[in-house]
Amino acid sequence: MPKASIEAAIHGAEKAGSATTRVVYEARGAGGWVLLVEVITDDPRRSQRDLRGVLTRHGGTLADGARHGFEEQGVVRVGRRDRHGARVTLEAALEAAAEAGAQDVCEEEEEEEEEEEEEQALKFICEASALRRVRDHLETSGLRPFSATVEYVPRARVTLPEGTQEQAEKLLQALSDCPDVVRLYHNIQ
Repeated sequence: MPKASIEAAIHGAEKAGSATTRVVYEARGAGGWVLLVEVITDDPRRSQRDLRGVLTRHGGTLADGARHGFEEQGVVRVGRRDRHGARVTLEAALEAAAEAGAQDVCEEEEEEEEEEEEEQALKFICEASALRRVRDHLETSGLRPFSATVEYVPRARVTLPEGTQEQAEKLLQALSDCPDVVRLYHNIQ
């Protein structure tokens, strides 16, 4: 999360009498990809206006129906070492996932920087309604969950043509620089 977003959220929370709202805006980018923009704001109209401006400058548009390209799923991130410091293998994680009721487990994909395998997290995917139960079960089985959230997972990924990849990257960067934006979800492969 960008530092500006964190500072804006803190500043917004410090305002006396201001109520914040969580809003998820649906958008489309050039080349046929879709994205969801999660925003926490004290003024949804201003946020929508700001997002519309950024999207327009980078070839995107606000669009209803983009949410249908995503599925809400619970995601529990767990450290690669258990409470006793032993490394958690993928096989052991799959066994723990089956016991906890998770649908799948995979290694966390780091987009920005590649980290050593030791520091990569395991990502347990479950139904959104089972999130708390799965997290609690993983914790009692000796694993160390460090986050449990509901996320939007793309139903299908798209590969962008060469010319639109750079434009999509610029749009995603410009959106992440917006102070109210908390998280971006997209279906770009």
